Amino acid sequence: MMTAERYIAARPAPRWDKREQRSFYRRPAAPASLPTLTKQQTALSAKDKSRLLGFLLLCGIVCIGLIIMAAYTAQVKYELNGTLAECDSLKGEISNLNVAIEQSSGIVAVEQKAKTRLGMVYPTDRQIVYVQPENRELQGFARELQRVAFNQ
Repeated sequence: MMTAERYIAARPAPRWDKREQRSFYRRPAAPASLPTLTKQQTALSAKDKSRLLGFLLLCGIVCIGLIIMAAYTAQVKYELNGTLAECDSLKGEISNLNVAIEQSSGIVAVEQKAKTRLGMVYPTDRQIVYVQPENRELQGFARELQRVAFNQ
């Protein structure tokens, strides 16, 4: 005999047969035949029918609620978009008004309006009065100012 044949002959027999005998190694047996349901077994009782109808009504109410909420959300979003567009136009208008205020409040614009609308002119040298501060306290400051201003 060759060495390989001696090795095989000297080796004990495999234990597969013992493992297959254990229950967790076995395949489950196929059922002989599937049970068939009769019409009597598939019939729903009145209680089951009422539960099924209640469940379907509940599902319908939930679906209708979801549709109503989606419509309301779309309406609110539409109104919000309109409000945002109005806000943007008002921001543009505010920007235009700020530019107009800056233009009309400049010194050149004020001088031009004073000359054209009010007829104002710059004073001459004779019309200018210089008030010299004195070290004494004045009593009746308004009268003193009036006297100096009108040369009285």
